[in-house]
Amino acid sequence: MVRIDTLSGNFRIYQPDEGQRYSTDDMMTAWMALKCCEKGHPQRFLDLGSGLCSVPMIMMWRFPDITGVGIELRENRRALGLMSLDLNGLKERFILLEGDLRGLDCGELFGLITSTPPYYKGSEGPLSPHDDKSAARFELNGSIEDYFITADRHLANDGIFITVYPYAYRERVYQASQKCSMSVIRRVDIIPRAGKAPLISLFACSRNESMESVTTFTIRDEKGNYTQEYKEARKDCGFGPHPNPSPKGEGLEVKPHPCHSSEGEGLGAKPGVIGAVKNKEVYEQLYPAAVQMREIPTVAEKILWGELRGSKLGVKFRRQHIIDRFIVDFYCVEKALIVEVDGEIHLQQKDRDEERETILKSMGCEIIRFRNSEVENDIEKVIQKIKEYL
Repeated sequence: MVRIDTLSGNFRIYQPDEGQRYSTDDMMTAWMALKCCEKGHPQRFLDLGSGLCSVPMIMMWRFPDITGVGIELRENRRALGLMSLDLNGLKERFILLEGDLRGLDCGELFGLITSTPPYYKGSEGPLSPHDDKSAARFELNGSIEDYFITADRHLANDGIFITVYPYAYRERVYQASQKCSMSVIRRVDIIPRAGKAPLISLFACSRNESMESVTTFTIRDEKGNYTQEYKEARKDCGFGPHPNPSPKGEGLEVKPHPCHSSEGEGLGAKPGVIGAVKNKEVYEQLYPAAVQMREIPTVAEKILWGELRGSKLGVKFRRQHIIDRFIVDFYCVEKALIVEVDGEIHLQQKDRDEERETILKSMGCEIIRFRNSEVENDIEKVIQKIKEYL
């Protein structure tokens, strides 16, 4: 499932409901780059491990004349990144390559390189059941040393390389920079809450040796309120007044009321259906993602669709269907019934799922959820349960 969230200014970003979304770390990395460019920014920049393109898009929002190149290995994240670039009219300004950054050779040097590498070795903790989260957190496809080596091949003599890494492991950054004949010229230690130890550090590295500047940055005060410096950082990055660049994203405005719209649902829908899309712009933005998700279903989605398609249960189901700002797995318009197939990651995001269900149920929809394992191992029982709702 895919949603659209706000980013910088009027920029919006496609993000998965499951998996890794843009975070405070990404915003703060972009902020560090912006601060290092206060006296002037280069014409071109390179972003290593672009993911959903949150960092590059923040940069391009702040500097409307800058252009750049990025690289992302994971096909699904690159696809969402390309959709976001297209949505915001940035495809001509930023080229997102597909591939492993360890083999990257752009044939040009950049005055600014940004990166948000994974933080931990594979042996340092349990891998997430979601591949995207594992790849974002653990060094499955490149270490901090690899990021420095690639940056070294592409950094101009007077350029700046920006990266982020856990404060506890900051020595790895210094060692990697020294091996590539770089120096850390600025470090900002990020304190999540006043009185706590720093959690991550932002680094600005250069080929030119100079006295390192080390400062701290606190996100929340003792009472848990966001600090003024964090609010200013958000403003610098074009974020709105609500300080929540969290995995939930900031999202589009949702009016939670029954939606029996005469405008129909999607394309060619009959008047009066529940869950109709009133905002044509939102529908058009989500439609490419819905089409792509239909083309590359999960194993469980493919199995269930084989049982639902062609009105086999006596009613018509649609797959990867747009309702409001969400894309649901399967939807029966006649019964206003949503069927969701969830991976194990949903066990870790109950609050977000409950919020989503509250919105959809307020529109008059009923929702049934099944785990991937239920669909894959006992499809007959799943179908029987769906029939009970019909």
